[in-house]
Amino acid sequence: MWAIEFAGKGLIKEHMLVPVEGSPAGKAFTTGAPARFGPADLAALESDVGRLLLAEGIQSMCSVPLAVHDHRLGTLSIGRLGGEPFTDCDTELLASVASQVAFSVENALAFQEIADLKDRLAAEKVYLEDEIRTEYNFEEIIGQSAA
Repeated sequence: MWAIEFAGKGLIKEHMLVPVEGSPAGKAFTTGAPARFGPADLAALESDVGRLLLAEGIQSMCSVPLAVHDHRLGTLSIGRLGGEPFTDCDTELLASVASQVAFSVENALAFQEIADLKDRLAAEKVYLEDEIRTEYNFEEIIGQSAA
């Protein structure tokens, strides 16, 4: 989990590793389609994630994939403390929001990659300049000429 907005009991935290297999987010990620879960669905999950969600008081959950051009980047998952399940309308709205978030995530990843490449190129330039200086040692050239 990269970012979380939830003031629960502290069982679910940011930067927590969530398995792809047996988690709500994993199902949406692998299928590429929104996935909805009620209390019974969360309890039936194979991983501990369902147990943790229920312990936090989450009663229903909807996970939608973050995808750009059929490239999946992650998921957007929303949980409800109340018992009301997510409707088709809720899922459509979350899918629309997820498509916009996916473009933002893709742009952020691209900018990060560009910054990393720029830093690496600058480091290689410094290294090559040092190599040229030590290889040819131009500072020690002393010449004599009439001029």
